Amino acid sequence: MNVIQSLLSRRKMMAGMATSAALVAATSADAKPPSVKAAAQPLPHRPLPLSAAGSLATASVEDWAKHVGTTFETSTGHKLRLSEVKAFENRDRRPDNLRARPFAAKFDVVAGKGDLPEQLTLRVNHKVGGTFDLFVTTAALETPLQRVAVFA
Repeated sequence: MNVIQSLLSRRKMMAGMATSAALVAATSADAKPPSVKAAAQPLPHRPLPLSAAGSLATASVEDWAKHVGTTFETSTGHKLRLSEVKAFENRDRRPDNLRARPFAAKFDVVAGKGDLPEQLTLRVNHKVGGTFDLFVTTAALETPLQRVAVFA
């Protein structure tokens, strides 16, 4: 017991803890992984209009509504026609990093070989709205050739 007490004196323990704390403090600011640094960045403000953003991925419900009837080509070879855009009722003030008005876009599957899964993320391309990823789900079991995407 006397040997252990002589090796671990209170002074040595305090000095070791202080050194460890100083090393952690000195290296932690620069040693964060990129994902942590990226997560610390402020969230973007409301999405820009299509004319400014150049992509339907960040466009408003009004911009999407202008493209009803147009076709989107998908990474699976299917073609989706935008058949309807419907805004949800806004009851409360929304956070700055969300769209001013949430909405749903309904698509008809108009071409393509094979069935689309009920839910999947597609890479879509639109001649005006650009290329972006779009999560779609089945509108209803009765309408297997319709898909819906929700934009919050």
